[in-house]
Amino acid sequence: MLKTNRILYPNGIAVQAKEFARYIEPNDTRFVTVGNERDRVYRYEGALNGLDDAVVRLAWKADQPMTPEHLHCI
Repeated sequence: MLKTNRILYPNGIAVQAKEFARYIEPNDTRFVTVGNERDRVYRYEGALNGLDDAVVRLAWKADQPMTPEHLHCI
């Protein structure tokens, strides 16, 4: 798990994951089911602080709002 204040670099602009997540629309996500849990997932691929190329999954429980408080970064 990553902290939601981790710096991502979409389009070369430094932004915290929780701030970047504010611009993600529900139709930009996909539903993923693991066991009995259902999540909304957004795939970010790009730079992180300290890494030139990484993949980060931004996820929210399907029954919760897509707010920074409910965000999980993997």
